[in-house]
Amino acid sequence: MARIIILDELTANQIAAGEVVERPASVVKELVENSIDAGATAVRVDIRGGGIKYIRVSDNGCGIASEDVAMAFERHATSKLRTANDLERGITTNGFRGEALASIAAVSNLEMITKTEDSDSGTRINISGGEVMNLCPHGAPTGTTITVKDLFFNTPARYKFLKKDTYEGAAIAELLSRLALARPEVAISLYSGGDKQFATTGNGNLKETIYSIFGAAIADNLVAVCYQENSVSIDGYIGIPAIARGNRANEILYCNGRLFRSKNMTTALEMGYGTRLMKKQYPFACLNIRVAPWAVDVNVHPQKTEVRFAEEVKVADALRHAVADALAEGNSIPDALLSAKRQPTYTPAPDPEVQQILAELRVEEPKAAYERKTVEFVQKPVLNDADLNKTTETPSIAPEITHTEPVKASVVPPVEELTPVDLPQETPQEIQPAAGNREFDHMDYMGSLWNTYLIFQRDKDAILIDQHAAHERIRFERLLAEYRRGEIEQQQMLFPITVSLTSSEYAAVFSYSSQFESLGVDFEDFGKNTIVVRAIPTNADTDNFPETFVYMLDRLMSGQTVSAKPETFLYKIACTGAVKANQRLDRTEIDRLVEDLKTLDNPFNCPHGRPTAIKLTLSDVEKMFRRIL
Repeated sequence: MARIIILDELTANQIAAGEVVERPASVVKELVENSIDAGATAVRVDIRGGGIKYIRVSDNGCGIASEDVAMAFERHATSKLRTANDLERGITTNGFRGEALASIAAVSNLEMITKTEDSDSGTRINISGGEVMNLCPHGAPTGTTITVKDLFFNTPARYKFLKKDTYEGAAIAELLSRLALARPEVAISLYSGGDKQFATTGNGNLKETIYSIFGAAIADNLVAVCYQENSVSIDGYIGIPAIARGNRANEILYCNGRLFRSKNMTTALEMGYGTRLMKKQYPFACLNIRVAPWAVDVNVHPQKTEVRFAEEVKVADALRHAVADALAEGNSIPDALLSAKRQPTYTPAPDPEVQQILAELRVEEPKAAYERKTVEFVQKPVLNDADLNKTTETPSIAPEITHTEPVKASVVPPVEELTPVDLPQETPQEIQPAAGNREFDHMDYMGSLWNTYLIFQRDKDAILIDQHAAHERIRFERLLAEYRRGEIEQQQMLFPITVSLTSSEYAAVFSYSSQFESLGVDFEDFGKNTIVVRAIPTNADTDNFPETFVYMLDRLMSGQTVSAKPETFLYKIACTGAVKANQRLDRTEIDRLVEDLKTLDNPFNCPHGRPTAIKLTLSDVEKMFRRIL
């Protein structure tokens, strides 16, 4: 019979390390967060071998008193928490459990040099595999430098699961950039093999921090968000639809300055964009959600990457409104050559004080394997094609950082369990701004390309309008308005439309009669798996209506309802009934199309998210002809 024993401290620490220290990026996260909690205004991170061989984090924080250095590496040792009452009031620091340093030291060769401002000298401690090898006085500037070498050298089972150096290094860059965005008032820099990856100014300007990390192509196309609703406030920046990407890597959310992941919140974020985004396109966002500390539980994940909101529905709803309101204010016609822009609108100014602080963090390592370069901030030069690709390309995202299971709320169900009226997930109802857009005023019609793209001139800009996308948007908004009034205008069919169904569709279709009626569609049985449609919405495409009917029936049979997601059904009707590409319009029809666009709340995207219009400036054309550089 096996006896029950108490695990020794080393084994317990290695087990804890498996929860806290998953990969080199986990080490960087814990150490940089400790630096920020220590009041550092500048943090420098150096890595080699993707952080597996070498990580060094240097800061100018308050340091650790010499008598507390050894204790800092004991499990559950912390300066940020005193009693359980602190947990009940909510944790306002980045870390609090006191497991990080002990866990990191248990699976690496670690050195820490630290000094407080009122101490004459600093302290150095060396730990190998959790065992203290050396503890002695050491000269050092105020702050802390921690060097971690040979991660997982004594836990081969963990080591073999690490990926290539480039992958692990990219994960560190990704994570550190997120921490920098959370703290624009802290100058954070990353060096890999001695080469600077990025450096933020630490001047507190979030937009400049975004520029430092993502480059001008992102920073020049942002919309500011500043929103307050009851006890929830949201601030930061979101990208215009034109810079959306094919994954959620750039959906960056914070809660009270803490980076977190939540399927519910990303769903709410995307819902705020409504139909402005194309399918499977995801926006850029860097938003901080602020709630009372007691209204959020951050102690629900070993790596503190998830949070639980006390009122999750309220927070998600506020996020959705914040994004929709900001986009409504920032509506504009996208530039045709957005992705080819070369000149940044602004460049962060050098900060001599920050340069000096970062220079002091250069703690020289004996027998360094690479030559360090002096930290300095310089203005970015005009970018060429190759540089632009480097600037705007985000490092590969480690799945462990960007993907997770939904956060489960303790007080309210998560978004996917809510009734669709509260928070629909797919093709969401768009929150409408005030009507009367003036972006299409004072345009002179110049002609048409391929009977598809209408050309207008406004001052020194050329505006191209996609006639199908524009008419589709007009029809969609009108149908949606009619549906909300409960009176979709119908046209009675002189010759009824016959629709052939499968046996399962025929058996189910009559149970959805009332939902079809709410969409302006009346039908009746014709026998033998066939129905006939007697009435459809005015101006719907009669030729393609059988396909449209089956599409809507399929959505209903899959569990969707018209009342919860009318847009899912109406945009199909709008699309098939809109004018087509290669369809010649006369001048009266063109003028009517433009005038109708002016009345829309969002005239800039079709219901699928494609742009209805793009802008080509005179300077764009002159650059293409090399008249200007």
